[in-house]
Amino acid sequence: MKRTLHYPLALVVLGVAVLAISPAFAQRVDVQRKPVIMAAPAASATVTATLAAAAPTVQRCQGPQRSVAPNETFVLTCNVTSPLGGSQVLIVPEMWVPGNGCIVTVDKPRVVMVGNNMGVTATFTNRCGGGSMGTDGGLAWLIYQIQ
Repeated sequence: MKRTLHYPLALVVLGVAVLAISPAFAQRVDVQRKPVIMAAPAASATVTATLAAAAPTVQRCQGPQRSVAPNETFVLTCNVTSPLGGSQVLIVPEMWVPGNGCIVTVDKPRVVMVGNNMGVTATFTNRCGGGSMGTDGGLAWLIYQIQ
């Protein structure tokens, strides 16, 4: 049940973020701070946090710059860069597919630890009949500051 709720929740958060990014929308509703409740992964307790009023940062990375054969899969892991500490950020991974749409994710993008830093990872495949460049697919994520 938890697994099926994360993706719709991320879409809701993304929808709210897109609306909050619009200056006209922000002026109409007087966006200041939004409370967010996050479940701690290792415990059953919940943590209440407040998102900063600033718009989220969008980061992205592309797949490998090589030809990917039909039905070939590869794992793409991208580093998250932020001047904020890990306890001060909320990362919402989303998929980004430019180009012709042949390179797509097999699983949902997720946040992982890469050494002492955070990263976003997903498994990709070429769903088209011919070879496609790996750069036709990639990942994108939003970084919110938590206060």
